[in-house]
Amino acid sequence: MNNLSEIELNEVFLNIYAAKLISRLAHKGQKYGGVDYFDAHVAVVEELARATAQEDGLSPEVLDKISQVAYLHDVLEDTKISSLALQMVGFDETVLDAVELLTRRVDPMLQADEPYFDYILRAGSTDLSLRVKSADLTANLAANPPESLRKRYKKALNILQEIRNEKT
Repeated sequence: MNNLSEIELNEVFLNIYAAKLISRLAHKGQKYGGVDYFDAHVAVVEELARATAQEDGLSPEVLDKISQVAYLHDVLEDTKISSLALQMVGFDETVLDAVELLTRRVDPMLQADEPYFDYILRAGSTDLSLRVKSADLTANLAANPPESLRKRYKKALNILQEIRNEKT
C-alpha cells in the first residue's frame, strides 16, 4: 500500500473539499424534488459511489478520486462552470476526464443532446465514470421517478453493469 506524505494527504483533502465546495456553490438554488440539489442528490451520489467502491476494496487514492468525480458529476452539464475552470483548480487528469465523460454533450449540428444511451456507453468507458454514473442512476431511481424515467434508468444501469462485467 502506498504511504502518502503529509503534503499528499493535504492535497487529497483539498481536492475533495474543492470539489465539494465548487459543486455546492455551482448548484446553489437548484432543486431536486423541491429540496436543495446538492444535499438531496449530489451528496447522495458521492456516498453511494464511495461506499460501493469501498466494499469492492479499492485503494484510498481511488476512493478519493471517486468522491471528487461524484461531487463534480453534474457541474459541467448543469451549471456555468467550465472544464477549463476545473482544470485551473488543479484536479487530477483522471478526475477531469471522468467528469467530462459524465457530461452529456450537445450535438452542434442538430442542436440537441447526444442520444441518451450513447451517453451512457461513454459514461461507462472508465471505471471512475462508470461507478459514479451507476451511483447517479441508483440515486435517481430511489427518488421515485415517473415510470418512463424509471425504465430508462434501469436500462442504463443494466448497460453499465454489463460493461463492468466485461471488464472483470
